[in-house]
Amino acid sequence: MATMSATKLSDEYLALIRRFPLAPIRNKEQLNDAVALTKELTKPSRMLSLTDDESNYLDVLTDLVAKYESANWKRLAKAMTPSECLHYLLEQSGTSQSELARQTSMRQSHISEVLAGTRSLSKEGIVKIAHYFKVSPELFLP
Repeated sequence: MATMSATKLSDEYLALIRRFPLAPIRNKEQLNDAVALTKELTKPSRMLSLTDDESNYLDVLTDLVAKYESANWKRLAKAMTPSECLHYLLEQSGTSQSELARQTSMRQSHISEVLAGTRSLSKEGIVKIAHYFKVSPELFLP
């Protein structure tokens, strides 16, 4: 059985750990801090310059956010329609309909119709939107 060798952690990685330690997210305040850091690291200008260590940190941070949201939004999903869930996610993330359309390759008119409650999401649309927001596709099932 191979043993793991100790690796030197980069200064960039340690700075991120000091800013937001990689541990389970327990409350809305921690979630907001994690989401803010995620948004900062995923800005197009920043994404191009991420080191491997920073990229690894971002992968784990987004997993922690998704886990918290999945566990906590399942309760909300029971009381919300798929349209209401999408509206809530857009509002909370500050994402516009046009940005969501661009990021998911969906037509903006379809997203508008879903938000208006006049159209349902296709299975493909559910998967794309769930992946974009890093939430369970179950949120969008009626």
